[in-house]
Amino acid sequence: MEAGPVYFVEHLGVRSFWRDVRPVLSSTASSGGRVVYFFDGPAVARSVLEKAGRWTFQRMAFELYAVKDSHGQSLWTKLFYRDLRCLRDQIRANPVFQKAIRQRDSTCFAAFLAKRVMDLGSETHNLLLRQMFMMAMIRRQVPADREVYFFVRERPWWKELQAHAACERIILRPVRDEDRFLPMEWRLLKEGGKRIQWGARCLVSGWKGLWKDSSQKMDSPPAKKGRLAVEYYGQLNVHHPDRFSDIFFGQESSLEWTDLLLYSNLSARPVTEAQYTEMEKCGLSCVAVNYRATVTGRCPVFAPPALRRSGGPYRHKRDSRNRAWIRSQGQTYEQLRAYWRRFFDRYDIRMHVSWYGKFDPNYFPLLEALRDRGGIGVLYQRSFEEFSHPWKDVFTDVLFSFSRVGASCDGHSSVAYHVITGYLGDHRFALLRSQAEGVRRKLMAAGAKRIVAYFDECASQDARWGISCRCLQEDYIFLLEKVLRLPWLGIVFKPKLAAKLRRRLGAVNELLRKAEQTGRCIVIEVGNFCSAYPPALAAMAADVAVQSHLLAGTAAVESALAGVPTLLLDREGVPGSLFYRLGTGKGVFHSWEDLWKACEEIWQMGGDFRKQVDWTDLLPELDPFRDGRAAQRMGEYVRDLLTGLREGRSREDVLAEAAERYVQRWGQDKVWTGGRDAPKMTKGDTTCTNGQA
Repeated sequence: MEAGPVYFVEHLGVRSFWRDVRPVLSSTASSGGRVVYFFDGPAVARSVLEKAGRWTFQRMAFELYAVKDSHGQSLWTKLFYRDLRCLRDQIRANPVFQKAIRQRDSTCFAAFLAKRVMDLGSETHNLLLRQMFMMAMIRRQVPADREVYFFVRERPWWKELQAHAACERIILRPVRDEDRFLPMEWRLLKEGGKRIQWGARCLVSGWKGLWKDSSQKMDSPPAKKGRLAVEYYGQLNVHHPDRFSDIFFGQESSLEWTDLLLYSNLSARPVTEAQYTEMEKCGLSCVAVNYRATVTGRCPVFAPPALRRSGGPYRHKRDSRNRAWIRSQGQTYEQLRAYWRRFFDRYDIRMHVSWYGKFDPNYFPLLEALRDRGGIGVLYQRSFEEFSHPWKDVFTDVLFSFSRVGASCDGHSSVAYHVITGYLGDHRFALLRSQAEGVRRKLMAAGAKRIVAYFDECASQDARWGISCRCLQEDYIFLLEKVLRLPWLGIVFKPKLAAKLRRRLGAVNELLRKAEQTGRCIVIEVGNFCSAYPPALAAMAADVAVQSHLLAGTAAVESALAGVPTLLLDREGVPGSLFYRLGTGKGVFHSWEDLWKACEEIWQMGGDFRKQVDWTDLLPELDPFRDGRAAQRMGEYVRDLLTGLREGRSREDVLAEAAERYVQRWGQDKVWTGGRDAPKMTKGDTTCTNGQA
């Protein structure tokens, strides 16, 4: 880099650069400083500005998970698990934020605001974290003695963001919204156009509902008093308990299907005719909460009048941005709360079960609406979660976790009852064993003598903000070339997103087809979006399983619990993970070359990978039961809660009685109340010492 100040722009735009960035550059730049680095922006803006001025522009290139600090730790995870929490807490301490919390006196609303802060009203997920990462990247690439200017869009909680930038020795400069460059008349006209467009959508939506009334059964009254609402994500599989299902806990318990009401809100995975027919045959009820969430005219639709659209905070003066943002969020919260109250009243919902509510700020108004009518909110752990992080602020009545490792919550969480169930997918192991043996026999019939299972992870088209498709392709190339070169090797690929695998592989598909033609390569691709089969199917067909990214360790945990030796790749750098207790070079590896060398050594000595990697000490911490009954425990607990509410008892008594029954059957250390984290466990300890039920 040339001498003088260094300039970075979050989003390069022609008007924003000319109005807000260029004046600063002209007054501070040395004669040699002519390069401006930017993170995002259209190519046309770069072309126009380079032709119009004396500046040249260079786009920042990096891969999110490949960036590490001096200790080999992933910079992204360090920011996510530590620094983001600090910045969020500084924002929470702001007098404006504290005043809003005191005025509402609602812990749910306080948690809602705290999670919304991390989105900061953006169209992109984790925008605040992205900005922090940008600053960290800037500081890594610029010498400490150089002055750095970073131009970012001005937004609420600007002073807190400036303070964080100052710690990184970065001068933060605001870039006004594009709309603020327009004359007031044009801004009013544009705002009016948006409101007209929104009103037209509401009108069309209402007309659509009237038009569908003759062919589509509208929301009907509840068939049974006091029901359980369950979020539906497109994975039904009522008659296939060996596959993923949104109602898995009902399959393994005495809950009746008539007790459940599924509701769908995903246009990407709408309720189909076949799914709705299957639900009807089983006695399940289903409702779409918008018209795009179903493609069958037989599915009822809950479509109340559209919520009034609240104005955004960006029309206000800079000194009132924080208050305007809180006011806007308060309106959104009350609208969502009113919406869910109407939904729960309409269908007589007394309980709600979800997993995504652990991370979704919109769960908080839902929970408060449910509590308003004496109901109970239930969340469960879906994926392995080793570390606490700000997005894991959990507010609910009952939280089901695999173990104490998964029960750890962020410091601002509030859970009435933590319940340990064990790994909630372990009932599928026995159901999958015969299918896994069939896969193994098929591979061995084609000549395979050694079989490897491989679990990939979601890949992003933009390598800067996720695991890159290039990384995924390199993994597949490495293994596919091994299959084609070694006639004794078989492999089972278990992609996380089966429907998108071929598109993400690109040109590697040709190599995959050649490997499949040998008969020693199988890809488990069943599933319309996510894979329908769990990782255990691939794992139990293999001699050894490999998890592609240690940071996403759910597949590895399931594989190990299913009794399969499992290895993990940690190319991002998460040295604080408990998986490192397996041993570097034994259970955890930093490259494919090291992992494959270890595999070859084991195969030369007979192929017993249990001598290489021993999960014995870890498994009790990951699942204290390991008996295949975790889903049954959750289902029976949920049934007890629902039964108590139907009998008219208070929610507090119902919660306490269900916890007591669980303690008597499964042990005092499996339930605790009120605390934020699981009680510490010493070797041989079997009792709960922190808020026993």
